[in-house]
Amino acid sequence: MATQLERVFNNGERLVPGLTFGVAELIRHRTSYLFFRAVIALDGPGAKTILDVGCGVGHGCVTLADLRNAEIVGVDPSPDAIAWAREHYARPNIRYEVATAEEIAERRFDYIVSRNALEHVADGIRLAAAAPWRNRLIFDVPYDEPPGVNAHHLLHHISEGDMPTGSEWFYQDINGNIHEHKPRWPNVIACVASASHVDRVGTRIGFPFRAWRPPAKRDRVQLWVERAQLVPYRLRRSLKAP
Repeated sequence: MATQLERVFNNGERLVPGLTFGVAELIRHRTSYLFFRAVIALDGPGAKTILDVGCGVGHGCVTLADLRNAEIVGVDPSPDAIAWAREHYARPNIRYEVATAEEIAERRFDYIVSRNALEHVADGIRLAAAAPWRNRLIFDVPYDEPPGVNAHHLLHHISEGDMPTGSEWFYQDINGNIHEHKPRWPNVIACVASASHVDRVGTRIGFPFRAWRPPAKRDRVQLWVERAQLVPYRLRRSLKAP
């Protein structure tokens, strides 16, 4: 019988910090949520409700919970992931629920965020764009990923043309840095769709938005090892580039 961790991980579906994937993936996830938090903070310290779609084990919700006067709801279709979140990533201003993207599509929040989850839903981007968010929709998804890379992904080759009309988009590279303009090899595309009564992000956030740096030396050493393992992959891409 599979352990709870194995069910949460689900053969590569979810990050559990320190237990699944490596340091590099944790950096990319952590930086995405720091970027989401920075965008929401642009709108001031007033009371705000935030929905995290596909929250997994809740590590990103904890980052958002540092926002002043914020109430966070994290949803994920996995009962095991939500149980893990409630045990390991509980905060007074976070509530975790077992739910699918379709089940929460009509609920109203000031902000909806999602980190590499909407590609798991066949109509995920359209569902999020059509949801009744009041201020901003902020999400990222793999950029131009072909089929076969991840068996859990139902949307492929996502690019700028798939983003909601009128939205802004940014790019995260493989090292976790987020750019205003497309780098040579974007890893994910980050979308910010804003209501008419809030200012667009534009250059109000400094770019590049630097990747989070792990505080522990052992994690930084492991990161160097993981990046070294990417060198052959990057060389192959360079040879294929026109």
